[in-house]
Amino acid sequence: MNSQFLQAGLLCAMGLALSPSIKACQACGSKAGVPFERIHSGHNAGQIILFVRPDSELRSFNKKADLSFQLERSGHKVHLIDNDKQLDAAIRANRTDVVLAAPTDATELRSRLAGHSAAPVVLSLTTASTSSMTDADPKLSSCVVQAAANQSKDLVQTIEMFIYSRQAGESINCPTSGE
Repeated sequence: MNSQFLQAGLLCAMGLALSPSIKACQACGSKAGVPFERIHSGHNAGQIILFVRPDSELRSFNKKADLSFQLERSGHKVHLIDNDKQLDAAIRANRTDVVLAAPTDATELRSRLAGHSAAPVVLSLTTASTSSMTDADPKLSSCVVQAAANQSKDLVQTIEMFIYSRQAGESINCPTSGE
């Protein structure tokens, strides 16, 4: 009887000693965890707005390519906005690095933001078939980004190039009309 009591006590002590490491192992598989920015402190996370009107091609592209998820997974903060009033409020409230919009919306927004020192880079996002994708330097593409749903990783990298350039203080000149 004494040995059984001793064994039970030893098992309890071992369980208590191992419980912090067991909880740590359980946390590895949970959804809660360390934010990406804390894991990769050198990562330049950006503030991105996807200006997706309810019936726009950009909204359907975002759903198909899961673009907002891909950008968030890369550590960026993404806001989906569908009207001008919310867009203006979001740009005033947050330091926004990039706004992705349909070409007509992008042109109008660039004209509206021209002259503002803290204005975000406004990129025109056009969808294209894989065969018409180009490997042009995005800085030379007049801020028009072509995208295919099956190449969302490349699109994220292109957007990140604009974010890093902006955060580094480089001047990015996007046309305000006639893209």
